[in-house]
Amino acid sequence: MKNADISLEIQDLLKDIIRLYQEKKRNKKISERIHRGRAPSIASDFEERFAVLLERVLPDKYSFFVDYPISYKIADRSRKKTSYPDIAIIEDDSVLAGIVELKIDLGYLAKDWITKTKTEFDHLSKAGIVQYTSGIRTEERMPRMLRVAPTLRRVVVVLSDQNHHGRLASFLRQDNCFILSHKIHPNDVPTNDSVGKAFLKNMTRDQDVEKFTKFLHSFR
Repeated sequence: MKNADISLEIQDLLKDIIRLYQEKKRNKKISERIHRGRAPSIASDFEERFAVLLERVLPDKYSFFVDYPISYKIADRSRKKTSYPDIAIIEDDSVLAGIVELKIDLGYLAKDWITKTKTEFDHLSKAGIVQYTSGIRTEERMPRMLRVAPTLRRVVVVLSDQNHHGRLASFLRQDNCFILSHKIHPNDVPTNDSVGKAFLKNMTRDQDVEKFTKFLHSFR
């Protein structure tokens, strides 16, 4: 897939996220007697919509677990560690091939988040085998194993570079970290504004599209 195609996919995602933000703002009035102060979080919508983007651009041999518990052993520890990657990329239903971590922005990011998540990823990449539970809460639920790919890949995607509270520079110095939108937060687009192609194109940067495209091409 070419950079131009990935750029269009990102723009479609941004358009959907802006629309969701606008809908949540308009729907604060639940009834005549019930009113919401803050709009509900869009984090789960972002996870699911990004998984849809991955499904559209990666080959059919890959599937995607959104916010799924994955357990694994860490050397010198008796108890298993359980992680909840925002999106786990699974190859041929048998291999954990990649991890995607998603953030709306960097505003509430803990100071040690980058170090902490990198350490967790290092442990996961060395685990060899991980376990998850398949199915929903029925009799079909059962533990299953996945091999960890020898070159487990990870990317950290942030929706907006706004509201970063001085954390942006250190974040961008990390490998495989990039920003989807610039200059304006999708949450700040007025509810009465229409979002055209030029507006969306202006929100994205070529270097971020190139980073993401390189990450995707590693799954071919």
